[in-house]
Amino acid sequence: MTANHMGQFSSYGHPISTQSRYTVKRRSDLLSLLPPKPFKSILEFGCADGSNLVYFAEDLKIEPAEIFGVDICKSTTSTSINFNFYHQSLESFVQDKTRTFDLILLSDVLEHIYNPWQALRQIKGLLPRGGALLISVPNLENLNYLNFTASGDFFYTPTGLMDETHIRFFSQKTLTHYLLECGYRIVSTGFRPDLSLAQLKEQIKSQLSAHQVVNLRLGEISIDITKETLERKFGQQFLVCAENV
Repeated sequence: MTANHMGQFSSYGHPISTQSRYTVKRRSDLLSLLPPKPFKSILEFGCADGSNLVYFAEDLKIEPAEIFGVDICKSTTSTSINFNFYHQSLESFVQDKTRTFDLILLSDVLEHIYNPWQALRQIKGLLPRGGALLISVPNLENLNYLNFTASGDFFYTPTGLMDETHIRFFSQKTLTHYLLECGYRIVSTGFRPDLSLAQLKEQIKSQLSAHQVVNLRLGEISIDITKETLERKFGQQFLVCAENV
């Protein structure tokens, strides 16, 4: 944690051309949440260079003409784009489009959006009945988050849990609630592990094999961990697959 970091980034929602500071990950953890049915088209918001988008499309056998990506950041280093790319914000894209997409990805996007609730309602209009929405967000119940808040060391960083461009925060309960309120059905959920807490997690899991509750002291916090709350406290991200009904 860099305590003296001062954020430097462009104005909210303005399309820019730059080399992204984010590493694009192939989100096999999100892919595994999908129900076993065909998807003929795919759209990813915050697609960056499209690596994850193309990974999904290849696994799901989606034709190139039906692969769409949207990002306010256009890479200055990517030399080829093998999908339909839109250099604009999520907010402007959803207002312009009338077609639907069988699958929409929001991998680490909602936390960067000023009005995620409106976005979820508008995205629902881009999904056919039975269309799937995959989301990952930083998990506000993560032990590091809780400790930063309790200690007052809530300093922003260029990337990670304390990313300087995060303007909204979610827990499993809150994001699930918002999705249901917007008219989605929850299909499946999961957590992406926090590698910085991996060793501690294994210790707690071992203790939980003999006890129903384990009290954990970490920095400024003291918290009871159970088998039911283990993933919520040690997960770096909350993952969810929702369906338009």
